[in-house]
Amino acid sequence: MTYAPSKDNNEIIEGCLAGDKRAQKKLFDLYFKKIVGISIQYFNDYDTAIDVAQDTMIKMFHNLENFKKEQNFLTWLRRIAINTCIDRIRTSKKFKDSLDIEEVELTNNDFNSAHDLQYKDLLNLLHQLPPACKVVFTLFAVEGYKHTEIAEMLNINEGTSKSQVTRARKILQQLLSNQEKSIDND
Repeated sequence: MTYAPSKDNNEIIEGCLAGDKRAQKKLFDLYFKKIVGISIQYFNDYDTAIDVAQDTMIKMFHNLENFKKEQNFLTWLRRIAINTCIDRIRTSKKFKDSLDIEEVELTNNDFNSAHDLQYKDLLNLLHQLPPACKVVFTLFAVEGYKHTEIAEMLNINEGTSKSQVTRARKILQQLLSNQEKSIDND
């Protein structure tokens, strides 16, 4: 399934810009679940993820006139969703507190587990990470941002971004190791 802007999407967007309530509902219905899926990667709490997804959709409608037809609509909307998640996270005391760590030793021990993890399993592991680790790791490993971009988005040093990813990898490796031991003992 491709998410490139279709003629139908462009017509729906034009309808939204003209104030057509049916077009607005259709656009909301087309993309809301996708935005919830993005938001849930950043928040342990489903209600918060829904709330952030709703904020994203509001921002989308407010900024729809800035969308250019030659852009991929989902990519444009995804960026709004990620920025909305980051805005919510930045205001979180848990996030601010968990950034105050010394840089972890950088190693070449990448997180390359050969486990056949399901999406829900991976999400559960990510949600066990400290807030700052989870956000930085998700932006880096899931969304594909570079450390310089992450540092700019979160107003942190590039080294902090790198150390958070390294810390997340170590924690995830330990969690996977513990899971394996648990399975082997059963």
